[in-house]
Amino acid sequence: MIDYDNRIIKFKISIYEHNTFLIDLLLKKYEFYSREEWENFIALGNLNIDDKMQLENIAVKLNQGIILKFPNSYEPKVNKNYSIFYEDEFLLIINKPSNLPMHPTGRYHGNTLINLLKKKYDENLWIVNRLDRDTSGLCIIAKEKNVLTNLQEQFLWNKVKKKYNLIVIGEINNKEFTINKRLKDINSKTTNKKTIIDPYGKEAETYFEVVETNKFTIHEGNIKYQYPFTVLNAYPKQGRTHQIRVHISSVGYPILNDKIYSKNFCILNEQMYLKCTYMKFEHPKKGNVEFKIPDFEYTDLQF
Repeated sequence: MIDYDNRIIKFKISIYEHNTFLIDLLLKKYEFYSREEWENFIALGNLNIDDKMQLENIAVKLNQGIILKFPNSYEPKVNKNYSIFYEDEFLLIINKPSNLPMHPTGRYHGNTLINLLKKKYDENLWIVNRLDRDTSGLCIIAKEKNVLTNLQEQFLWNKVKKKYNLIVIGEINNKEFTINKRLKDINSKTTNKKTIIDPYGKEAETYFEVVETNKFTIHEGNIKYQYPFTVLNAYPKQGRTHQIRVHISSVGYPILNDKIYSKNFCILNEQMYLKCTYMKFEHPKKGNVEFKIPDFEYTDLQF
């Protein structure tokens, strides 16, 4: 059981976990901390066994109750500056900033979009479409379960039109192109999920169109370095994890400030240059609707 509001995880030791040492168990169940981080977590008194504080890495026993208490300092800071772009009695359209997870996962418990919204709204809310933590832009939150079901079916059958705007390193000469490469999620020992190109993975297709190309300059002392970049629009046919990010980086054009797939091209702000700027779908109660926010401009780049 996970209580995200109070940052608590509770579970009982199963027959398969009997006689496993605590640190080994935690590393296997929860990959978001390293061995050293879990050792510090226990040493600070954040773990109870059968309601008693446990400070040592002991072997656990069948049916023992484990409680993990995460202090605020253990949860990374996020960008909470989301905005409500549209609202009615059935749904919300949110403009989500970069560096804000949609839902609780890994290290993130209270600092998520859905939990921030639940503090504002005294009603049930459901995420319709998910953006990566570092992807910004438009996303849909349902206020009714039947609205959630309706909209998720539209996404499933590719009836929702959506556009992503992005800035990549390198000059792309083609005006438009399609990348059709299967994707597979892989396990990671970090807080970040990772996706790879795999011929046996899930089908994934993304259409790209070039908006403009230009160059930006970085000064290091008396030396100037110029890097070409390209502004693109992307239209993913599916919604695989990191689909646009992996597809475009696989052909040699990493997204600016992508800390997973483009570590050599990160600048000094937290904005990854990928955002959903357009959505069109059939509102379950009001017919066809569309929403649009401004694309990136290369003058937005900060160094």
